[in-house]
Amino acid sequence: MRFVYLGDFTVQWSTHAHVGRALRRIGHEVTMIDPSYFRDLEAIERIGSIRPDVFLFSTWNSMSRGVINAGFLAIIAAIRPQVGKIVNWHFDCVSPEYSTDRFRRAEMISKRVDLFVISDAWAARSLAAENVVVIRQGAPDDVEDVPNIPVPQRIIFLGGLSHGDRLPMHRAFVARFGDLYRNVNHIKGEALNSFVRPDMIFLGPIQPSFPGYWSNRLYVVAAHGGCFVTPTVEGMSEEGWEPGVNYVSYTTLDDQLDVVQELLDDPRRVEEIGRNASRHVWANCTYDHRARELVSHLKRIGASG
Repeated sequence: MRFVYLGDFTVQWSTHAHVGRALRRIGHEVTMIDPSYFRDLEAIERIGSIRPDVFLFSTWNSMSRGVINAGFLAIIAAIRPQVGKIVNWHFDCVSPEYSTDRFRRAEMISKRVDLFVISDAWAARSLAAENVVVIRQGAPDDVEDVPNIPVPQRIIFLGGLSHGDRLPMHRAFVARFGDLYRNVNHIKGEALNSFVRPDMIFLGPIQPSFPGYWSNRLYVVAAHGGCFVTPTVEGMSEEGWEPGVNYVSYTTLDDQLDVVQELLDDPRRVEEIGRNASRHVWANCTYDHRARELVSHLKRIGASG
């Protein structure tokens, strides 16, 4: 199939870039368009000149504005006669319990595309439309064998501290584990490759947590052979995630603290869980797997190419 993909390709480790490369690896032609480089009319003209089988976008922003508005919806209407199928793949949580505004935007977009792909199974049930499907995120394709940067910490939380109960979790780990714990935000790609060690324990936060959704931290950590400690979420077992085998589960902050202490005392178990997680994601959860899922759905709705 011939794709035009509108997304954020400014950095190689963005989810958009992973998806675009995966589609190419499995044999499809993909033209990637970053909205920061085009005005609306320029992008419409370029898409029209390619006449793709599929127009895929993973952004909800207009080319020249930062919100969904008439200008962005006009782009979809303008390119409709020039493309085969129009698809939106949105990677974040869109459940109404998380953000009513985000859910309303999801409703708006889902009614204007042929296929609406999200990672949030709870929101998919709430939208309850035939064109809404769930495809999770996956293991990044930029995992490389690079020398480790020596760091003393063994307990790592990847992410910001401003959401949900993350700050209390952070403070509790600082108080109990001191210099063994570290919070790291905005580290990806080669920097993350050089950071992860098999004896590290990675934390998933209690909040925000919603049925049917989990972030790509699980796949990123597992791809690097890391041991992930996270609450069990609806849908994980169906994807082959087994607590105590390829990740470690907990229910409360006190439980999380105790589980991490047990893991610190048993480094062989930490490494075994990390190895199991790595084998699982490379066998089942890469972006190549996700790209094939997407193509399967496209064929089901009659996409050609």
